[in-house]
Amino acid sequence: LAIVASIEGFIKYTAIHEGNITDSNTLSAMIDKLATHTCSHNAVVVLDAGIATKENLALIQQKGYHYLCVSRTRLKNYTAVQGRLSVLLETKSKKEIRLKAVQTDNDTDYYLEVKSNAKAAKETGMKEQFEKRFEEQLQKIHQAIHSKGGIKRADKVHERIGRSGKNIHPFTNIMT
Repeated sequence: LAIVASIEGFIKYTAIHEGNITDSNTLSAMIDKLATHTCSHNAVVVLDAGIATKENLALIQQKGYHYLCVSRTRLKNYTAVQGRLSVLLETKSKKEIRLKAVQTDNDTDYYLEVKSNAKAAKETGMKEQFEKRFEEQLQKIHQAIHSKGGIKRADKVHERIGRSGKNIHPFTNIMT
């Protein structure tokens, strides 16, 4: 979905594009089409992390636009920007979000650290659920080893343990 909105937030133009677009030629055409519906060259292009490749971000800057996106990689070794205060926001659902400007030594982009107790609790709950499922799988493997007709060969047991760790959740590698 591509949208052109006014500074007040009113939608001026929308277009639906194919999913999974990371190709810079396609992005270039999309930006050119959206540019015909904007009145200012100071527009900000907001992107999903999936399309925010280094090449695409460079393309957006070459076309004279600024961008806003979720980083595709987790920042390491960052520090808070001196002289900038943390901002505490409350969402419509009464959840608190803390924003803090951060920087890295080797990057000129601006970054915000976003912290939410609700999101942290959700992630902790998901991790605990994944661990519980993994432990249940290990218990089943243990029972199979000690039951008649169960898998007892070491290579098969190791294979089953490996599959259990990977099948818990596609983004979680509990084995590391």
